Amino acid sequence: MEHDGSSVYLLDVGPEQFADALFCQFGTRRVLIDGAHPGDHVGRDGHLSIPEQLAQIIGGAPPHHVDLLVVSHAHQDHIGCLPQLVADRFLTADWALVADPDLGWGHLGGSDDAGDTLDARAGQLVAALRDECAPLEPGLSDAALLQFMQDAADLEQRYRDMLETLRAQGTRVVRLGQDSVQSLENAFQDLALHIVGPSQDQLIECAQLIKHLSALVTSWVNIELARHPALTATDLYRRVVERSLDIFADSRLGPAVNLQSAVLTLQFRGHRFLFAGDMQFSNTQVSSPTLKRSVMALRQSIAAGAPYSLAKLSHHGSKNAFSEEILAELRNTTLFGICTGADSKKHPNPKILDLLDTHRADIRWARTDRNRLVTMSFRSATPSVTVERGSINDPRPNT
Repeated sequence: MEHDGSSVYLLDVGPEQFADALFCQFGTRRVLIDGAHPGDHVGRDGHLSIPEQLAQIIGGAPPHHVDLLVVSHAHQDHIGCLPQLVADRFLTADWALVADPDLGWGHLGGSDDAGDTLDARAGQLVAALRDECAPLEPGLSDAALLQFMQDAADLEQRYRDMLETLRAQGTRVVRLGQDSVQSLENAFQDLALHIVGPSQDQLIECAQLIKHLSALVTSWVNIELARHPALTATDLYRRVVERSLDIFADSRLGPAVNLQSAVLTLQFRGHRFLFAGDMQFSNTQVSSPTLKRSVMALRQSIAAGAPYSLAKLSHHGSKNAFSEEILAELRNTTLFGICTGADSKKHPNPKILDLLDTHRADIRWARTDRNRLVTMSFRSATPSVTVERGSINDPRPNT
């Protein structure tokens, strides 16, 4: 690989629903952001695995080393297959900026916290609703749904194990909201790494909300099981989702996790890059005025750094993450990337695709659901974009 410029690769995240995985080469520096789906350590349905794609990009034999590994937030479509890659020593890192597991799962102490024993069905339902990644497609089997729920329930331990393995391998692990980021930013001064947010206050407020909403789900499950003891975990999930039960009132569990996403900028040879996980900039989908103010403050900080050579649209091109107003705030940013799975039905949102299409005379975008692996090279003032399939600026919705 040549090291005289910079490239950002939006990795093909496979045939499933939405997920993120990005590899960045800035000169000799390597940064990997998020890890697609848990099963993407193997290829499926004609899609190369994440290890296969990284091996092609980096070259040579594993272990493949990165200067910085970023886990933007604690959802399984971002943690993805990273625990497997780290456990297998396919991937090693000097530094890791990671979502803190205590904050990500709402463990703030108290008698109802992580150490308590829950009915397994309640734990699986909380995990599934927290994760938000299980579509109820027509004909979806109970076995497939239960597998998703079990994977969601096991995610926290797999993630904690990964962080311990990284530390044991010598990686300097920085937990967003728990550890100072100053030493990390100093180590990447050559890339002008800046952790824009979220603030510690925002992370803690989200954690409190995650804890509260998880308790609401558990209480509802206890009531349902008292009436119908034979209900399975999948029965409970279908009751909530298919009947659109309003357990949460004005706030939802998944968005509370999204609002913990790391928002960071990097710069190399005059090109500035914006990555923001699943931050819901346009609609927080929570009722907390504090969180709404915090997200607006983040938007202002991002706008102050605009324009960007590349902005990866957060939350897979969802309408709760992007809007005409936010596009205007990004002032002359002309290249956008969207990461999502080939079978994604919800994202990118058709309204966001319409918005991008309206501005197609001034901007370009690529999307992994249509384009698979996307390579963006920044060797000159005008970036070049190469896609594995299709063409850039594809506005067609998936539904």
